[in-house]
Amino acid sequence: MKRLGNIFNRLKQPAVFTPAQQESYFKAISTDDVTRVQELLADAPSLLGATYSGTASTPSPDFNGLHYAASTGSIQCLKLLHKSGIDLEALDSDGYRAIDWAATPDNYPCFSYLLEHNTRPIDAVNVKGESLLALAMDNKATSAILQLVQKGASEENLPDGTTPLMQAARRGDRPFAEALFVLGVNQRKG
Repeated sequence: MKRLGNIFNRLKQPAVFTPAQQESYFKAISTDDVTRVQELLADAPSLLGATYSGTASTPSPDFNGLHYAASTGSIQCLKLLHKSGIDLEALDSDGYRAIDWAATPDNYPCFSYLLEHNTRPIDAVNVKGESLLALAMDNKATSAILQLVQKGASEENLPDGTTPLMQAARRGDRPFAEALFVLGVNQRKG
């Protein structure tokens, strides 16, 4: 923990990182290599503000380390970055938060962690007008949908007019539909 405190204190000092450090930082995040991320942040604390824009063949929005960890399912690095003081509400260049990127079937541990540390109302919408529930439904992120419903997410912000239960029925996903039914989710709005 002392090491994290030192990293945070060094953030106040202007620091420069090299392109090689930046590349190593995002590579370490993508493989959830916490030790390497800690080493890199100790050498160049300003990496917390670094952005990743993908590659020439697969460009992406400008992510910070937290967005990248959330989008790649790197839960240990995500926790480290959060403890290092990175802003959980920071937006990428497309206006999405890390929790928005984690609302996928493969990144549930990251989604769950970010939801537990979420400071916005559960039904808040992002700059594109999408609620977390709508994003999770678009991505067919069953576990995220169930957690949001358990936390009281409203179905009123869903742009396509469906409910989670209707979506489960359309997909023929009986276990998901049964789980929603047990939670008391209605099939129809209103």
